[in-house]
Amino acid sequence: NDKAIDIDASLHFLKDKYFNIAVTTNTIDLDDVDYLQLIPDVYGDGTFAMDVQCDYDLLHNEMKSFKIYCDAEDIAIFSKTKNNAMTYIKDSWLKINGDIKKININACAKHQKSDVMLRSTINIEKWVPFTSTDEIMVQSKRLSAELLSKLLLKGIKELYSKAAEDLSIGYNEIYFRQKPLGKYLSNNIINTKINVDTLTFEKNAHLKNINLELLSNKGLVTTQSFNCEGYSANYSLSINAFCNSDYPAMTISCAVNNFDYGAFLRDTGLKDSTGLMNVNLNYSVSGYRLSHLLQNGKGIFTLNIANSVLHPSLIQRKIIELAKSCNIVVEEGKWHCNRFDVAINHSADRLILQSLYIDTDNVAVSGYGNYSIENGLSLPCNATFYKRDGTTVTSTNRVSFSIKGEMLRPFIVPSFPCDKKQISLFDVN
Repeated sequence: NDKAIDIDASLHFLKDKYFNIAVTTNTIDLDDVDYLQLIPDVYGDGTFAMDVQCDYDLLHNEMKSFKIYCDAEDIAIFSKTKNNAMTYIKDSWLKINGDIKKININACAKHQKSDVMLRSTINIEKWVPFTSTDEIMVQSKRLSAELLSKLLLKGIKELYSKAAEDLSIGYNEIYFRQKPLGKYLSNNIINTKINVDTLTFEKNAHLKNINLELLSNKGLVTTQSFNCEGYSANYSLSINAFCNSDYPAMTISCAVNNFDYGAFLRDTGLKDSTGLMNVNLNYSVSGYRLSHLLQNGKGIFTLNIANSVLHPSLIQRKIIELAKSCNIVVEEGKWHCNRFDVAINHSADRLILQSLYIDTDNVAVSGYGNYSIENGLSLPCNATFYKRDGTTVTSTNRVSFSIKGEMLRPFIVPSFPCDKKQISLFDVN
């Protein structure tokens, strides 16, 4: 007891006989315990209380009694340094109540203009091996696409970083079914439903009524249903996996067909935009450790945008910046883009840009190449600039350049006789 925190805890353990633990706290004001930081310079506000009791018979592998209670109210997580402050979540709460037969988890978190609510019920049949039927519901009335993409990118980057570390460890004979996650998936039924009323982009652009239901039936994961609405497109998503195996396998496929890209961009504030977009992604992987992502992963991503207008756009700005570095005069007004095609192949530890083609009235750009963790991006490209008299092309200028750097921090390197100054591709920190 230090006046802010009051903890009563006890532990009784006798090898091969019994295990008993009990932990109880007062209602802790997190603002009073800012000296406890799991992450440097990250603080919390709100209140937290916990009561956990567990009595397990090791001799007969039997749970004699179990109780869990957790209550967190008005939670905010934020960072503060000398130069800035940032709030990660606010107005959030968490409640956990459980006994030997059932555990209920309810939580709500808010971040700026996004909100997420979680409801989960774990109906326990046996404790050893742990066998249950789980219902998980994730709901959001409003979710920011920017926040979602940041979390996905960060998660994927962290996953592949861990896979690279795992690759250096060497041989590993612990198969998936012997690992905690493998045991859990193989013995439990998990039904997950995700509902997002509105997925917001810039200004008025949004998708609505996004619903996904996944069922993991003792290791067999299937997509039960998927729905998404917006911009007159057809959306599909399928996730399938077989995890009740020493060597599990997973496939993901999704597609967006006939997406009214022009209407989407007009909702973001680009008044003159037009175009239709099609996107396809197929990915598969098998293995029992993270390093197999870099050894067995395979995928193909294609994107096609037809009959669009580039004005203003990041791509247009970068092409104009490239032209200026090569002393080429190019029109800076509205560009009509006949085609924008990208095809990317994922094979083991490499991403291969099979084709990149941008065809506009003022310039045509093409490229190819690959990305690897060790060497980064290596994409040789060409741009042909057109000078016109009305609809007639009077002269052309051809420029070679390369795209180098990290996956999320690429830059353009113009070739001779252009200025060698690097051009940041995305303008992000």
